Amino acid sequence: MMGQQNGQGVSVGADLLVSYKNEAAVKLKPVLTMGKEGNSAKAARLPGPVDAYVSLVKIQASAGNIVLAYEGSAASPGKGGEKTPPAFIAEVSIKPGMTVLWLGTFLILVGGSIGVVRRWR
Repeated sequence: MMGQQNGQGVSVGADLLVSYKNEAAVKLKPVLTMGKEGNSAKAARLPGPVDAYVSLVKIQASAGNIVLAYEGSAASPGKGGEKTPPAFIAEVSIKPGMTVLWLGTFLILVGGSIGVVRRWR
């Protein structure tokens, strides 16, 4: 928020892991910059033979959602002149073990603090 008050924008990015037709996965990071002048998106180029880009359009932090926009050819010709629309498959993962990890970290911190206090006396 300090950046917005000083006239600077706030930039937020999304880390994406993208692959094209079972090739090696590529890490992409589209960025959305929010400032006084409005929002501007920096698109990331998708792998593949045609120029296609993905950009971050909107962030819904309270719901834990983002909105991505695909920019590129609407369809590519397939066999027999048929057109197939671009496909987008998304995998959203939730880490259920993170609560246990943070609990363990908290317990180590409390135990270490108790040890320091007892040794201090």
